[in-house]
Amino acid sequence: MVKDFNVFPDHKHLHPGSSKIDKSLFFMPGDDDWKRVRSILSPVFTSGKLRAMMAHISDISDSFVNNLDDYEKKGEVVDMRKYIGAFAMDVISACAYGINTESIKNTSHPIVTNAKKILGVDAGISLLLSVLAPGLAKLLRLEPFDINAANYFDELTNQIVKERKIINKYKVTDKC
Repeated sequence: MVKDFNVFPDHKHLHPGSSKIDKSLFFMPGDDDWKRVRSILSPVFTSGKLRAMMAHISDISDSFVNNLDDYEKKGEVVDMRKYIGAFAMDVISACAYGINTESIKNTSHPIVTNAKKILGVDAGISLLLSVLAPGLAKLLRLEPFDINAANYFDELTNQIVKERKIINKYKVTDKC
């Protein structure tokens, strides 16, 4: 992990939308808020936690290879761009949320559909305008990301944080 974050240039200012994702670490200017949020997030990426993520990544990789073998046995053509995207989606969902989406088989999973709304071409245009012309984006009241999808991830994150706090509370109580 990079400890000298102060040597990196300031982030490009973005027209802030109304969701939390618009104000996330990736779009936050390099000021005191950025340093505060970074210090909160840094413990998420300790070597122990990264090692724990490897089990999820390994399982997803095994499934990925098995599915490719199935396609090969059937003689089916695989759209690798779509397939690698699904693999990345599964890894991120498992590591960030602890949720197994199996997005290559389950394209209607809410995480998959909402991520596509955020990462889609339409969202890219709004995001591009929000970064390159924040004044115009503000005037046009453009959201950098699909607001419903961003709200879905905000709510999902809040729900998981609450559940993990409860679980951790009981873990501490059990040790006493």
